[in-house]
Amino acid sequence: MNTLLHRLSEWARQSPDSIAQRMNVNSTWIDITAREFMDNVYYLALFFRSRGLGPEDAVAILSFNCPSWTQTELAMILLGGRSAGLYTNSIHTDMHYVIRHADARFLAVQNKSYYLRLTGNGFEE
Repeated sequence: MNTLLHRLSEWARQSPDSIAQRMNVNSTWIDITAREFMDNVYYLALFFRSRGLGPEDAVAILSFNCPSWTQTELAMILLGGRSAGLYTNSIHTDMHYVIRHADARFLAVQNKSYYLRLTGNGFEE
């Protein structure tokens, strides 16, 4: 069966310099090629695997919409796992609820201020 990951991998092989994602950093658009995109997904999957994550595991993602979000989610799909998204404007009790009920074993956070917001409210698991 041809999955999204198969199609992305084929795209990266056939057109490695095609633009897969763009992100705005300090008012400058930065391109991410298909090859870089797939490499990021694979490297993230390897990192998660090195931390003991695999099929049936979940990663919670606390981030604004960005390329890393998509790459993190696809890396978990590659491992047979799943992700649970946390909205950056959620209150801490809602974030904690999602993390607990998703049985997230790993938390991917976009930046220090989001991390401090989450941990500064007494989340200690």
